[in-house]
Amino acid sequence: RLLKEAELEASAKTLAEKKHIMGEMDAKYSAQTRDLKVRGKSALDFLIKNVQRLEEELAKIQQIKTFNPLKKIAKEQKRMQVTEKLNAAKQRLALAVQNSGVEQKRIRDEYEKKKQATIMKMQSLEKEIASKETDGSLEARQVATNALANAVKSLIQRKTVPSQ
Repeated sequence: RLLKEAELEASAKTLAEKKHIMGEMDAKYSAQTRDLKVRGKSALDFLIKNVQRLEEELAKIQQIKTFNPLKKIAKEQKRMQVTEKLNAAKQRLALAVQNSGVEQKRIRDEYEKKKQATIMKMQSLEKEIASKETDGSLEARQVATNALANAVKSLIQRKTVPSQ
């Protein structure tokens, strides 16, 4: 009986630890997603501003009017360079948005996997605890039942013994 109680206590302690770990996992996931959002937002803000700056620069170049053939060539080269930079910046922005989603999905999947494993272990421990729980009052009830049975027998014997 003491062994069963010790096993039950150990299982209960392990279950409490798993619940604590679950709380820590939730807090860690929350912190990771918050951190990812902050980092992603600042990186995206930088890239968006870069794209806007290049678009403005391109618009300024296109507004320049010149009749000098050398300046027209220089303007066209500058326009092509800025267009190239703008396209590259837009690609970096699109890639950053995509990577942000992929990273968030990876963190979520990892969290869900660990959480599910912990939940399964907790359910297993709860079933184990339920199956190990013993009725400690069994012996006391048996003693009380035997005492009651003996009392009833002695009462019956007194009643059936003829009074002399």
